[in-house]
Amino acid sequence: MSATWTRLALFAQGAFYPGDADAVAGGGWFSDIDAEQRFVLTIIALSCLTLLLIVISAIIATAWGAVNRRRLEDERRQIEDDMKRDMLDRGMTADEIAKIIEATAPPEDGLGRWLANCGKKK
Repeated sequence: MSATWTRLALFAQGAFYPGDADAVAGGGWFSDIDAEQRFVLTIIALSCLTLLLIVISAIIATAWGAVNRRRLEDERRQIEDDMKRDMLDRGMTADEIAKIIEATAPPEDGLGRWLANCGKKK
């Protein structure tokens, strides 16, 4: 094997640090730990890294969802406000506008219909 491939193999194993003579000879961070313990430490390190990536992804997804939810709510409010102004311009009374706004379309999913029925006054 050429010297480049040997250095690459040592670097991939985490045992090569330029300028360190002990590292070339197989020393380094884990030189006093046997192979089985190094394997366990590697698995633990990869697990922690994976958990960290999952947590960061969850935080980003939650923030993204909150931003989109707020944007959609603002758009909905703007549409409602425009609709109310339009109804006032047409000469509708406040009671008529309230009846129209309170009359919402029924939810399309089963859970939404169930929750809407539970919230109705009997």
